[in-house]
Amino acid sequence: MKKQMIWIFLVAMVVAGCSAPPDRHGQVEKMADRLYTALQHQKWETALNMYGKDFYKGTSRQAWQHHLQSFQKKLGPIESFSRTFIQRHDKYYSSDVYILGYNVIFKNGKTRDSITIYQPPGDKKMYIAGHRIVEESTP
Repeated sequence: MKKQMIWIFLVAMVVAGCSAPPDRHGQVEKMADRLYTALQHQKWETALNMYGKDFYKGTSRQAWQHHLQSFQKKLGPIESFSRTFIQRHDKYYSSDVYILGYNVIFKNGKTRDSITIYQPPGDKKMYIAGHRIVEESTP
């Protein structure tokens, strides 16, 4: 009886593990790094194409490009960027939402950013669903 219970438990764990959505931390990190690399080199179309249609419901593509460009106009070129955190949230059983934090160093200032990347169910393409940029004041 005890052996049967152990086998049932092991089979249940394997089945549960197989049905869980995959962890895509690596893909998400690469996507965010590609975004900041594109921004750093002012490849606006490359960067803007990473945002999803839902993102552009709240702001136009042109307005978002202008917003992104305004930081480099004010603070100078991006010198470096570094990830400060990544969190995974299961939105639905078969999709995930990732929130990443970044420090972005410009020639004349710094911003703290948070990016939300959404992975739709299945093998659909992940996209940036949210991006918040906060300029840090200089002392």
